[in-house]
Amino acid sequence: MIKRIINKAFFLRIILPTLLVFSIFTTLIFAVIIPSIKSNMLDGKREMIKELTNSAWSVLDEFEKEVSDSILTLADAQKEAIKRIENLRYGDERKDYFWITDMHPNMIMHPYRKDLNNTNISDYKDPTGKKLFVEFVKAVELKGEDYVDYMWQWKDDSTKIVPKLSFVKGFKKWGWVIGTGIYIEDVNEEISALTNNLFYISLGILVLLGFILFYISEQSLLIESKRLDAVTEKKILEIENERKAKELDDARKLLLSMLPNDIPKHDDLEISVYLTTATEVGGDYYDFLQSEDGTLIVALGDATGHGTKAGLMVAIVKGLFKSLAEKNNTPVFFNKSTDIIKDMKLGKLFMSLLLLRIKDKKITASAAGMPPILVYRANEKVVESIPLKGMPVGAYADFPYGTNEFKVGTGDVVLILSDGLPELFNEEEEMYNYDRVNSKLSKLGELETKEIIIGFIDSINEWRQNRLPDDDITIMAIKFK
Repeated sequence: MIKRIINKAFFLRIILPTLLVFSIFTTLIFAVIIPSIKSNMLDGKREMIKELTNSAWSVLDEFEKEVSDSILTLADAQKEAIKRIENLRYGDERKDYFWITDMHPNMIMHPYRKDLNNTNISDYKDPTGKKLFVEFVKAVELKGEDYVDYMWQWKDDSTKIVPKLSFVKGFKKWGWVIGTGIYIEDVNEEISALTNNLFYISLGILVLLGFILFYISEQSLLIESKRLDAVTEKKILEIENERKAKELDDARKLLLSMLPNDIPKHDDLEISVYLTTATEVGGDYYDFLQSEDGTLIVALGDATGHGTKAGLMVAIVKGLFKSLAEKNNTPVFFNKSTDIIKDMKLGKLFMSLLLLRIKDKKITASAAGMPPILVYRANEKVVESIPLKGMPVGAYADFPYGTNEFKVGTGDVVLILSDGLPELFNEEEEMYNYDRVNSKLSKLGELETKEIIIGFIDSINEWRQNRLPDDDITIMAIKFK
């Protein structure tokens, strides 16, 4: 009877809320985050084909100016323009292209469907019956430029017909229409792959939660049995405190498991990191991402507040970093992440975040509310401070984040950190401050990164003495060989 009561209480207090949070989190991923990512991807591709069409349109305008200046005849200018645009390609496989029709419409140039060149295509229809080239002309007549969707062959494969979205623009002086398009299939495949990955990750988390809940259930039964056998209120309170401490410790371990297991190893880099939390569940975060082009992307962040809310923000930003950081430049990544976080309606939860993109001793940095980057210059033996301004991720939509590019040399050390170190108080209520950080790096800069980190840890302990830190502290040292 007692065991049945304990099982019911455990289900109501632990299992049910945990499953509810997991369900809400999973629903947010599949109902909010993924559709938002798809929408952002489509918007980005729409803007891309518009800019590409404008670039191709400028080729026509360039040749028209040569006609106006009597450098070329109209016929020669049109012939040269067709030849240049016919050879234009873009995309990962260099198979995306441009085409040209007139306003009748007649096909003037199509690089893959040469059978249509110099023919009247007024009655040409896609498999759904849409007269797409007539629709292009209507769009130009109505607005001068616009987007049109239809069905078309997959690049140079005439046997595969897929949905396509094109942007067309009229060149009024010659009576031409020029355009290019994107395949919706590309976006769908990327989203499908992301959805499958998130599904298996969610399934893995659910299985892991099942094991954790089973383990906690067994432990809780033991603890609750002891509590019922206890004869004093003090003993009951001690058991309850132990249970709460264990839950917080489990949450802390789960959060720490989100941090990288290994630091990337590079022939020309040496990296060491130190992170300590002020509470059982902290809000500091760091991560690494190796791009296909050899760029190492380094992230270091500081969520608002502490405890489980800060831990939730760390989990969200880690997912956004892994899925979006490589495919977008940092300002775009910051703003896309802000849009997704705002859609989740988390209230006043933000993430200060710094991203470094490192390649060939060149660093491109952007920050969202983080301390300045410190660079120890080995040749001059001085410390350079590089401030980067920007609001935390999740705070303001469409914020104009900037970037700072700088080079480093052999022996130089880049130090990035959360504000927990410069704002660390000692027992006399004095702050460690940025000047002390700079001075310490100046003394330690010639050492290996592990020794630099150890030097800062010793300095931290000496400074705070018996006072516990009020904020998480994260320090990362990167030395260039």
